[in-house]
Order: sequence, then structure tokens, then C-alpha cells
Amino acid sequence: MALATVVLLGDVGMGKSTLIEKVTGVRGISSDANQSFTRSAGAFVSRCGRLQIIDTPGSNAMKDKLEHNVWIAYALNFAPVSSILLIVKADVRIDNTVNNVRTYAERFVDLLDLVCVCVTHMDVVSWSAQELEHDLRDELGIDFVIFSGKSTAGDGLLADILGHCRKPQDLKIDSDKFLKLFKINDSKLKIMKHVNEEVNAFRDISQQFSKLMHNGFNAKERVDLVFEFQAYMTNQIT
Repeated sequence: MALATVVLLGDVGMGKSTLIEKVTGVRGISSDANQSFTRSAGAFVSRCGRLQIIDTPGSNAMKDKLEHNVWIAYALNFAPVSSILLIVKADVRIDNTVNNVRTYAERFVDLLDLVCVCVTHMDVVSWSAQELEHDLRDELGIDFVIFSGKSTAGDGLLADILGHCRKPQDLKIDSDKFLKLFKINDSKLKIMKHVNEEVNAFRDISQQFSKLMHNGFNAKERVDLVFEFQAYMTNQIT
């Protein structure tokens, strides 16, 4: 039986790594630090051998945000995805929990058919799982929700996750999809856009030059043109 691949998404400190420890039995990957402890994507296999679960950095990390989001994109491309498990920490106010889910649901609206919400820290709130399920269904159209607290057993979580896996999809997150999915509100986004524009411009120039080379020039003329073109491109870059 092929492994079902599940990718975890969520902000820093939501409990993604702790959930993996419960499901796989692996120890030492979670942290109580305020900053993101997970620096890259990592794949783990459940003890039953039926689930491949991929941990990712928090996409709202204060440091290395671009690098963290690139790792998340890598995780989504790693293998055909059966479920995107959105990890959200239960807030004392149920509407805050709904809003945290909303932030990701709106960003990943094109992948919403794969999204399952996992609400952690359920032992610290007074509202019920049924209340949140109703609100998520009513406000966001999300039907798939699982819950976890300190006393939740790993086998139970595993069964819930497997129960919400769907037909695997090959997501193919390219550069255009990356910029749509991940909001990078700092200078790095401007740099990425500028570099992308420059690369496209230089690619067009190179293609035009390649066509020009086949327009009746002899061997010596082509050599001279290549050196002149290299000098021109070097001047443009520097």
C-alpha cells in the first residue's frame, strides 16, 4: 500500500512538531521556544507505515521568512499530497481561532479541497469541538476538522489524519504559485520580482541573439558577434 503524504502548515508555535512526535514516536523535534524551531521541511513515517507526514517551518517566522516559505513549497512538491493539515492553536476566544484558520484558508483557497484543520491545545479552552466545527463549516465551508490536546493519544490522531486523506494530488508549486500562496511583505519580495523581471528580459535578449546568429553570417562573423554579445551582456549585468 502506498504511503499517504500529509503536509503540515501553520504559524510558529502551533504544535506541528509535537503532533509529529505523537504520531510517529520520534522524539526531540519540538521546542517551547518563541521562535521557529523547525528550520526546514522534514519527512517522517508513522509507526504503522501508512502515513508520510512532512513537518515544515512556521510560515510567519520572524527570521528567515523567505527561506522557510521556500521549504514549505518544497514540502508541497515533495510527493503527491493526500492532505494539507493546517495546524491551529485553540484560542480562548473561538472567533480568534476561526480567524486564524481563515488567514490560511483564504491564502490556500485553490487547495482547499485538500485542507484539513487540526486544532491543538483543546484542553485549555471552554468552547467545544462541535461549536468550532459549526463555525468553520458556516463561515469558511471547511468540513474536515480534528482536535488534539495533551491527553490525545498518537494512535487516535493517526486514525483521524488517515481518515481525512483524499486522492493524492501532484501540486507542482512553481514560482508563480509560490508568490500567490506566500505573502512575503518585506524587501525580499521586491528583490525576487526584480530578479525575475531581469532574468526574463535577459532570456528574451539571448533568444533574439540566437535567432540572429542563423541569419547568413559566416563562421568568423559569428565568433565576432558572440564576443560582442558577451561584452554587451557583461556591461548590462555590472
